[in-house]
Amino acid sequence: VSLDAFRENVGDLDAYGVRDRIRKTIVRKPGAFGGLSGVDAHIEGCGNSTILICDRTAECFVDDLVNCKVLIGPCSSSAFIRNCTGCTFWIVARQFRSRDCSNCTIYLYAHTEPVIETSSDLSFAPFCAEYPGLRAQFQDAGFNPDRNMWSAIYDFNGRADGANWRFQPLDQCEVLVVSFEGSPDEPDAIAPALSQELLTAPPPAS
Repeated sequence: VSLDAFRENVGDLDAYGVRDRIRKTIVRKPGAFGGLSGVDAHIEGCGNSTILICDRTAECFVDDLVNCKVLIGPCSSSAFIRNCTGCTFWIVARQFRSRDCSNCTIYLYAHTEPVIETSSDLSFAPFCAEYPGLRAQFQDAGFNPDRNMWSAIYDFNGRADGANWRFQPLDQCEVLVVSFEGSPDEPDAIAPALSQELLTAPPPAS
C-alpha cells in the first residue's frame, strides 16, 4: 500500500468497529484483535453488507443495520442487537439481547437464556457457522457446545394474540462456512448438523 493510499483510507481503519458500510464485505480474521482480552466490537449503520467477525470479543454491539449478514465469533459476555431490520446473524455469546429489531433471522449459541424486547418477526435456530479456529476460540471462551440455550427465549413483550418470534424451519436454515484464501486450515464446526430433531429439542435445564 502506498503512503498516499494509506493517507486516503486511514479513516476506514478501525480494528474494533465497522461503521457506515454499504454493499461491502468486511472480514476480521482469527487473531485480528491480537489476542487481546476485553475487546468490545461495534457494528453500526451498515446496509446490504456482509460482516464477518471471526475473532473473540468481550462484548459486541450491533446497531442500525439493514439487510446485512453478520457473523459474530465467541463473545465472552453479551451481544446486543438493536434496531436492525431484514438481517441474518450467526452469533456465539454468553448472553444475547435484542431490542427494536424486525424481520431478522438469528442462528444462535447462547450460554444463558436469550432475551428479546420490542422486537417482531424474529426467527431463531441453533448456531450453524464454521470457520478456521472457531473450535479453539469456543474452548477459550469456556463454552460447552452441548449446552446451547438458543431456544429458551424470553420475550419482554410477549402477547396473547401471537408471537414475536418463531423457530426457523429446517428447509429455510442457512449454514455459513467461511474459509480464508491461502490458509491451510479447514473451517471448524462446533455444533451438530442442523436437523429437525435439533430444532425441536427442549432447551437444557437452566
